[in-house]
Formats: sequence, C-alpha cells, structure tokens
Amino acid sequence: MTSGTSQDQFQLYRGRGQAENFIKEMKEGFFGDKTDSSSLIKNEVRMMISCIAYNLYLFLKHLAGGDFQTLTIKRFRHLFLHVVGKCVRTGRKQLLKLSSLYAYSELFSALYSRIRKVNLNLPIPYEPPGRKASLMMH
Repeated sequence: MTSGTSQDQFQLYRGRGQAENFIKEMKEGFFGDKTDSSSLIKNEVRMMISCIAYNLYLFLKHLAGGDFQTLTIKRFRHLFLHVVGKCVRTGRKQLLKLSSLYAYSELFSALYSRIRKVNLNLPIPYEPPGRKASLMMH
C-alpha cells in the first residue's frame, strides 16, 4: 500500500493486528487450533463449536460491559464460570445459591440479570417441504 496518509496506513495495520489478537484468543482460549482428528469433518465441527463458544463469550463480555470488555477468557472463566454454588429446587422455582465466600457475587448477579433481559424469541426462517418459507416464532 503506497497511497494514503501515514495515519491511514497506521489504522490499517492496527486493525490487522487486532484481528490477529482475536484469532490468537480464539485459538488459545477455545482450542480453535486443535485438529487432532484424521477426519476433516470432525476437525471442522470442532472448529465450529470453538467459534460458537468464542462468539458466546464475546456476547457475554458485551453484556457485562464496563471494565469487563478487556477481560481475557482465562480471567472471565475465573470470575463467572468457576463459581461454587448449589442448585436448589423449592416448590415451582429452581434457584442457584452461590457460596457466601464467592467474592464476585454482585458482579455475577448483575451479569445474570442482564442475560435474563435478553429477548431470545427471534424469528427463525423455516421452510416446510413443498411450501414457501415462513417465519416461525418460538
């Protein structure tokens, strides 16, 4: 690239560097580079699962907001996934009781409440055999 200002070139290479950081995080944090099967299909499915997990992690980081945008997957797992708790069923409710020693219970509760507010009732394109495509709601 010979045209453009030095600022444009800097932004281009900065974007490329950030893309490489995303790829590195996906490979290291979600085993995106693990291709130990001799079957291309198995390796492809494993890669797709890694990509889905990575995108879910990015979505949860986005929901958490604030300083959590800069968390690595290792730190995110430590704060939100490696949590000691107990599932308790009372009447019609099922509760997750966190350990009283869990230092980040307020952060966990805030993230959980944001997750609950997400509307997952999205239309799903569905085409029954022999008919035109329609939208189904769950």
